[in-house]
Amino acid sequence: MNVVYVSDGKAGHRAQALGFIAALKRQNVAVEWIEIGTEQLSVLSLLLYWLSSGYLGQLPQRLKSALDSKLLPELIIGVGHRTHWKVLLLQKIYSGAKTLVLMKPSLPLNWFNYLIIPKHDLPPNLPHVFASEGVLNPLINEHRHQIDKNLILIGGPSKRHAWSDEAVIAQLQQLIALKKNAQFTLTTSRRTPLSFLQHEFFKQFSSQFVIYPIDQTPSDWVFEQLQLAHHVWVTEDSMSMLFEALTAGCEVHMISLPRLKQDRITTAVDRLLAQQLVNHLTEQTMNDGQSADGKSADYQNPALNEADRAARWFRSQ
Repeated sequence: MNVVYVSDGKAGHRAQALGFIAALKRQNVAVEWIEIGTEQLSVLSLLLYWLSSGYLGQLPQRLKSALDSKLLPELIIGVGHRTHWKVLLLQKIYSGAKTLVLMKPSLPLNWFNYLIIPKHDLPPNLPHVFASEGVLNPLINEHRHQIDKNLILIGGPSKRHAWSDEAVIAQLQQLIALKKNAQFTLTTSRRTPLSFLQHEFFKQFSSQFVIYPIDQTPSDWVFEQLQLAHHVWVTEDSMSMLFEALTAGCEVHMISLPRLKQDRITTAVDRLLAQQLVNHLTEQTMNDGQSADGKSADYQNPALNEADRAARWFRSQ
């Protein structure tokens, strides 16, 4: 299958597309794909190219080479609102291709052949729409988790969450009290306030923490840590990290943040808690062997692999 992925350059959106493509490959679909940035695709130029049958306008060289070699795209994928018009115009040029968007578009849904929409975006029940638990990601459970590996993923303030260094530190203090002899790997995000890692708490408990600020970690570092960690704590603003940790097969706990509003995202987080896929840090007392609710050291989260499930649905269409 020849795939063109139209990219808006956002890492989270790219992870969704790569997760879907990887899932197709795991199901023995021979995929050849190219990535084209939205900055290389002008709506006007694409429109002229289509209307003039290629006499006017311009295509990126990689797409022109595909035309010249008869390796015509069979699937055009877009993730992010900036990609949608360009996905549709590319389909006009490559009339045999199907379109797939991996989020709820602002354009009419029936303009696209296939859509994969997270349940928290309230997708309609339509034959060409797949409702996923969270956004797709490229992870699978590689079953390499080590019982003594503990990972903490710290986010930051967002449009729906306030931030308090003291509130987060207070929860980490509870965690230290519960797991007195444990070692923790902690990393931050680009939204984490600089003051957080400067807190006196990290000096006091420096022997229990190995800290990797986000600007000191390579791109796939977190994914590798999620394959190794058994317990993972994630601040609740990091919706994608919650689902990535679940997909990797970790036992996932949530660090609470003050909410500025209740919306579809916070409702989705509450649903994870209600389903007991994610635990509140304060609702579960743990030691190095067994948690208070009876989960043993070899606890395995219920399978969550939405990329594979979406790929199977796509192949059945």
